[in-house]
Amino acid sequence: MHDSSTRSACFEPRQPLSNTDAPSEAVLLLPSTSQVSSNGPGAQYSSSAPPALPSSMLAPRGLRFPSSRRYLWDRTPAGPQVLINTQDHVPHVQVAASAFGAVSRAAEHQTGTVPLQLGISVNPINQVTALVQELDPLVCKAGDYLQLNCPLLKPSQQQLQDAAHSLRAVLQAQLDQRSSARVQELYALSASATPAVASGERVCLQLQLLMPCCSLLATPLYTKRLCHLPLAQALLQPGGMAAWQSGFLSMDQARSLLPLEATDVNVSWPAACAEQHSP
Repeated sequence: MHDSSTRSACFEPRQPLSNTDAPSEAVLLLPSTSQVSSNGPGAQYSSSAPPALPSSMLAPRGLRFPSSRRYLWDRTPAGPQVLINTQDHVPHVQVAASAFGAVSRAAEHQTGTVPLQLGISVNPINQVTALVQELDPLVCKAGDYLQLNCPLLKPSQQQLQDAAHSLRAVLQAQLDQRSSARVQELYALSASATPAVASGERVCLQLQLLMPCCSLLATPLYTKRLCHLPLAQALLQPGGMAAWQSGFLSMDQARSLLPLEATDVNVSWPAACAEQHSP
């Protein structure tokens, strides 16, 4: 309940409205001797006529807060946009030992291509991992992997590039199919195998996976803080307010608060809180 003798501000919930009415919000009750001023981008309350705000605190001409409840700022950035690249989201490629074994057997038998499978997974921290292993249709279900044909080539740079372009086109066509292994962010993958030329040399499997890393385009905003009033402390620690429907200000009410510090000369304390909270 509100007591005019204490000259303090408090909250009181509205009665529940019907489904056809607007959603209920907390109501800000002020003492009868207080006045509310909406000069500039915010409002302040005091026991007498509010003093004029300095020009540095007034909003520029033509600047207004949007009427939409989705925004609490006037869409004016505090600086240019910054592109933030998260290095933790760089994709990884893992090649199973069975894939090397398949390439070695194909090289011994002079086989033209090696059937491989590519599985793509994402862990809880959004780390994309591509696993290349030997194709086993009896174990893997159809649609859970992307089938690749890795050609066996001689160590020629031109042949490797030609194989990369052909495999890239095949993989891009397979990504358009409906399957659980489809990844929208996968740009291209090229694979080729270089067989051993002389005895003692090992077969080499070359893979190239081109994927974009996750990035953020951040827009810096102006920092706005509420002054250290009992009202602001109650909003930050809404303990014991279970009976209230809402212990927070609505977005429209938040726009009417001035971002002042407790030591600001424009802050006028209520009489009941002047001795305890005044600077």
